[in-house]
Amino acid sequence: MGVSLLYQASYLAVFSALLMWMLLAEYKTAGRYLSFIFFFAFTAWVISIIQSDTSNSAKLLIVFRDMITAAVGSLIIYQARSNKMIGILALIGMFFIMKIWYLPVLKETFAPASPNGIPLDQDGELLIDLAHDVDPQMLRDALDNPGAKVVRAFYPADEASTDLDEYYLIDLPENISDEEIAEIKELVEKSGLADWVEENEVVSIEPMEGTVTQRRQPRSKLNDPFIDQQWAFEALQVSDLHEVLSDISIVKKARIAILDTGVDGNHEDLADNYFSLKKSYDRDVKGHGTHVAGIAAAVSNNGKGIASFLPNDKLVTITSVKVLTDMGMGSQATIIRGMIEAADHGVDVISMSLGGRTNESKQLAYTQALEYCNSRGAIVVVAAGNANMNAKEISPANTPGVIVVSAVNSKFEKAFFSNTVDGMDFPIAAPGDDIFSTYPRNQYRSFKGTSMATPFVASIVGIMKCLDPDIATQKAHEILVSTGIDSKSTASTGRIIQPSEAISWLAGSIKEPF
Repeated sequence: MGVSLLYQASYLAVFSALLMWMLLAEYKTAGRYLSFIFFFAFTAWVISIIQSDTSNSAKLLIVFRDMITAAVGSLIIYQARSNKMIGILALIGMFFIMKIWYLPVLKETFAPASPNGIPLDQDGELLIDLAHDVDPQMLRDALDNPGAKVVRAFYPADEASTDLDEYYLIDLPENISDEEIAEIKELVEKSGLADWVEENEVVSIEPMEGTVTQRRQPRSKLNDPFIDQQWAFEALQVSDLHEVLSDISIVKKARIAILDTGVDGNHEDLADNYFSLKKSYDRDVKGHGTHVAGIAAAVSNNGKGIASFLPNDKLVTITSVKVLTDMGMGSQATIIRGMIEAADHGVDVISMSLGGRTNESKQLAYTQALEYCNSRGAIVVVAAGNANMNAKEISPANTPGVIVVSAVNSKFEKAFFSNTVDGMDFPIAAPGDDIFSTYPRNQYRSFKGTSMATPFVASIVGIMKCLDPDIATQKAHEILVSTGIDSKSTASTGRIIQPSEAISWLAGSIKEPF
């Protein structure tokens, strides 16, 4: 049994035995058997962690995380044991939470990794572009592995315009080693059955808590109570943008898709600017997607929460495509599926505050997904990442043709965490440090990251689409750059957006020919 499978099985046994032990503690025979199962499983769990190929510090974090989870679960059951019915219901509830929330974490903890240690999705380790007219069964036969599955990855509506419909995922057995995955990848590359093979790498996000600093009331007539906690509102002169927009006739109401952990579509400060694609996308356990959505399109001047670039509900509406789990994890394949789904629903802007390190010098699937989105009229805006390195090593930020966004602080310096964007096709900067925005269940919080900078850019690009529905990525970026201002290190951040200037310029250029 591989380390990953042993770890998952042993911890599930530890968790289950401990909870049952707490519930049936008064029954000596049952308690004796359960205690034996617990200690046997606990030993196997410890061995699996010791044998794992990871650092000692990472092992300690895994132990701490797992033990806290088991302790909290057992404490809940222990408190509920006095009433057997309540205890059983609590036990069922804990197992349900374990399946939905924690099992994906266990599966990814010691997942197979690419050569530089980037985890691969255990539901499909390799992503391939099957050669034209090749039957998938030929690939299954070539793999010669009874545990391997070959399943179609993407279903674009317009198959004639793309090769994405020819992409397949190779799902390998859970106990397979990294070396065996590399061998299978080489086998597929040499078989002639595929035009392209790349690793389906795991992507995860972890919001960085920001501080909430009350500042002077911005120069604004808006009645949103938390506007004094939005330093970017004054820094980007959003009041001027609202004035500009009050004198402009729009051509259409633009649609922005937030590809993230989901969005709380019922939030008091989002609901009036939100439309739903699927009910499952309208919830957000992690909170990341809801925070991003508020930056892009919170309802302004409604006496609640925060304000955004949108002075009213006539310009932009947002939706959610859930591409990350409730724990904030996804993969290249889940993100591309989301891009395709958003494009097929006719959105104008796709905002992706996500990404991760990549082992591939080029990822063709992201490139083809971007081309597909562009062909259907969508501009794609992506976060540069938070590792203080060059975004060229982060996907999908390094996909040619996306607008990639770095983060600056209130002094217009590069935020300490932000990746640099020098050398990217379409770099730009926006505020991303200590950004106050919406959070699930009608709450508000402050986070920091290029994740927060990205929806500022997506929002202004969405407004551009209101005025000029046919505007494409290059022109939109040219306007943002030409009307933007320098940061303290423009070469590494790109220029900082100036929304009112950008919209004024675009509106003037549209009127000029007439």
